[in-house]
Amino acid sequence: MTLEEKIKNLPNRPGVYLMKGARGRVIYVGKAKSLRNRVRSYFQKGAETDPRRASMVEHILDFETVITGSEMEAFILESTLIKKHKPRYNVVLRDDKNYPYLKLTLNDKFPTLSVVRKMDKDGALYFGPYVPTGPMWETFKLINRTFPMRKCRKKDIGEKPGRPCLQFGMKRCLGPCSGAVERDEYMKTVDEVRLFLTGKDRELVRDLETRMESASEAMNFEAAAHIRDRLYALKRATETQRVISTDLSDRDIIAVVKEGAAADIQILFVRQGKLLGRKDFFFTDSLESAEYELLTDFINQFYTEEREVPPEVLVSHTLPERPLLEEFLSARRGKTTVLAVPERGPKAKLMEMAVDNARVALGQNLTTAAGRELTLMALKSELGLKKLPRRVECFDISNTGGQEAVGSLVAFEDGVAKKSGYRHYTIKTVDGANDFAMMEEVIYRRYRRVMDEDEPWPDLIMVDGGKGQLNAALEALKDLGADLADLAALDVVGLAKAREKGLKYGGIGEKRAYERVYKPGEEDARILSPTSAAVNLLAQVRDESHRFAITHHRKLRQQRGAASPLDGIPGIGAKRKLALLKHFGSFRAIREATLEELKAAPGLPGKVAEEIFGRLHGGAASQSV
Repeated sequence: MTLEEKIKNLPNRPGVYLMKGARGRVIYVGKAKSLRNRVRSYFQKGAETDPRRASMVEHILDFETVITGSEMEAFILESTLIKKHKPRYNVVLRDDKNYPYLKLTLNDKFPTLSVVRKMDKDGALYFGPYVPTGPMWETFKLINRTFPMRKCRKKDIGEKPGRPCLQFGMKRCLGPCSGAVERDEYMKTVDEVRLFLTGKDRELVRDLETRMESASEAMNFEAAAHIRDRLYALKRATETQRVISTDLSDRDIIAVVKEGAAADIQILFVRQGKLLGRKDFFFTDSLESAEYELLTDFINQFYTEEREVPPEVLVSHTLPERPLLEEFLSARRGKTTVLAVPERGPKAKLMEMAVDNARVALGQNLTTAAGRELTLMALKSELGLKKLPRRVECFDISNTGGQEAVGSLVAFEDGVAKKSGYRHYTIKTVDGANDFAMMEEVIYRRYRRVMDEDEPWPDLIMVDGGKGQLNAALEALKDLGADLADLAALDVVGLAKAREKGLKYGGIGEKRAYERVYKPGEEDARILSPTSAAVNLLAQVRDESHRFAITHHRKLRQQRGAASPLDGIPGIGAKRKLALLKHFGSFRAIREATLEELKAAPGLPGKVAEEIFGRLHGGAASQSV
């Protein structure tokens, strides 16, 4: 059957479709409320404006469908098939780990606490997830030291009393295996552990304080001392636990930050108002996927695993498929789960925390070699450059009223500063404070040498400034045009910093500096997001060129300020100049000294004294002042 015939015979039913490429490999998996309408839409002329999807359609050689009973079943099956086939054109969550939980086996006669990575419907209490695992192991050790529950895994505890283990002798176990404790008494300790893990610390502390006082009144000082030690350990532990939500609710907070082809999804796990942990997921192939698509795919794949679904999930972007996702999450939990985008109040503050974590994680991932490659790709895409900007050269001018005017050149290769490519230029042809003419001179001198010595051209030429500086650079390049065959292939931009209030990203309001990028032939500047990794790279290059220029300019100013009236006088070197300064105290005192006073200076020959006096007083060496 041909592809066209298969499309015509598609059923008007919900289900999943698998697009296949060469050698039958699955390249995309999708779900549909109506398989007929959705699959047919891919092959209608002009239907796909998304470049990524258009590329996918070009590679489709076949497809197959799986009919489901409902859209919800299709949603769940889609996640399963994506994880199985890992299609090229899907966003795939590459995380096969089951996060650890603390399990309290209430269904046992003498319950125990253990660490597990899978939640079963066995009547036990599960606490977590803990990501990273460090805090969980600290909690687990604290409970084992503080609460005398059994640590062994015996199945027949309490049926045949035997010899107690070492833990009983250390008073870290009540000894149910030896019949030393009844179940009712043992369950009091289990309830204390439950209160501690559910965050009801105050209730637990009050109960222990009451029991300690009762033991003291009954003259049972040993028992009172054990309870006192337990109280001290608990108070120290709870002081280090961070409460970030006063309503003591369970919720997951999911935020996405996207930059070009790279994206980071951050999930915070909040249980009983306390942040148990967080986890981030870095994606490198999400160029054509919107934030809401990334979140939808993430929620589908993440919660398909055997993981706890909280009663509330907060997300950073509005999701068109929110009703379907809420139905999916509620089915996984067995109770209602609400999916929401917080806009104000404490929940919005929690979302800001998640967004900030995602932004930091994305920045850290982009500093790797692979990340820098993604940043260069994003820069090429955002600015519409002709080539990937592997080598960037940036120029800046620094002067004070035209004095000590210098130009700077800094070079970056693959997103990293190339110090061997740095250059200073002393302005030679421009008088007065004319930054545009100075920029034109520096650009011309730099690329005249590139042409004369047959050096490679940069992929991107950048100037610190707006239209004026950009036009000056273009004039310099035009002056070189007779010898520059590939002038049209060059990318040249200007970068200028400005400010704008009320920028919003993912519903989170911010006030941040942003950048204006000027390109040849474009009337208006391009306003780029200040959170963009590509823009951050441009700003880093521009700031480095500014630093390099102003540092050299200040050095020249200091050298001019350090010049003395003794410079250039025969017989006066650095040591003799210093000796004169020590003797007279200042240059002014030297200028005001008489010829006799100069000749009396220690170590100064008479002829040199006469030369100094004549130079400082217009040649009147024979006169005395």
